[in-house]
Amino acid sequence: MAYQLNDKTVIRAGWGIVYGFTNTFSYIGGGNSQGMGQIPWAANDPIFWMHHCNIDRIWWMWNQGGGVNSPDPLWTDMTFQNNFFNPDGTVFAPKVSDLQVPEPLGYTYNIAPALTATSTFTQPAAVVAQHDKIRSIYEKPNLAEVQATGVTTYFAQNTQTATPAKYLEVPVDVTVSSVKAVANRQSPSSGLETLSLEKARTLAASGPRAYAFLRDVDYAQQENTEYRVFIDCDYLSPETPITDRHYVGSFGFFGGHGSHAGKGSPKPSIALDLTSAIQRVYGSVADPSGRIRLQVQPVPLRPKDKADGTAKPSKVEIAFVSA
Repeated sequence: MAYQLNDKTVIRAGWGIVYGFTNTFSYIGGGNSQGMGQIPWAANDPIFWMHHCNIDRIWWMWNQGGGVNSPDPLWTDMTFQNNFFNPDGTVFAPKVSDLQVPEPLGYTYNIAPALTATSTFTQPAAVVAQHDKIRSIYEKPNLAEVQATGVTTYFAQNTQTATPAKYLEVPVDVTVSSVKAVANRQSPSSGLETLSLEKARTLAASGPRAYAFLRDVDYAQQENTEYRVFIDCDYLSPETPITDRHYVGSFGFFGGHGSHAGKGSPKPSIALDLTSAIQRVYGSVADPSGRIRLQVQPVPLRPKDKADGTAKPSKVEIAFVSA
């Protein structure tokens, strides 16, 4: 999913998974060139409507169960400009706040009785504290501006481009102690205590984490390309599988610059959680490196096709967030 934060668009790693998964269904109809993966054709793909309606339904069910939408004006006041039209041809430019409740828009959903409870969720203190720190880094287009206790940031400028034939590698100097803290983080237990949502959330927020940001990504020919991210992989190639311990996550782009977030939108930035990859790579290393090499390898979405996509972030930032 794409989120507008200040004047930047941050695309979480999960966004690529959602649309990548959907595109596998688009192939059934004769390929992705005129289906879900292309802005001019997406609305012609039946899976487009099913996918977006189901997201809307799940969100509505979450609200009915006590979930509360963010009141942050960065979210609620975001306006969809020059994207939609009314039946009479006039421009329809709603804010997010105009679209959060379906009934005024003329529709609703059926819901199971078990989900109609009026109870509210109370977040554990550890979860709230971790959320505030993470939010502090997502809200800033430049991590150097973050002034939050327990957040340490590093960055490196970039002038290189990731291509299928040559992956991008951006080394970022960090402190060894920060890497060690994340590498030695105790993973949440998979025991019975995780059956409690509150305990599971507390366990997940109980240790330090690391995040990477690829800022202002300039990309091209991305239609059939998945961008895989690794750290410190000495043998990286398009054939390196996502089961490799150096793998961080994947992302993709839906349409050209500004096509999905609105005309004139800025170049997107990508946010990735490095925590698990750092644990896998450095968890058994006594003296980890004081440098993290973040790598981007473009590969084809469909193995039999050719990937032509490129990506060039202006810089790479890494943030370590303490428990």
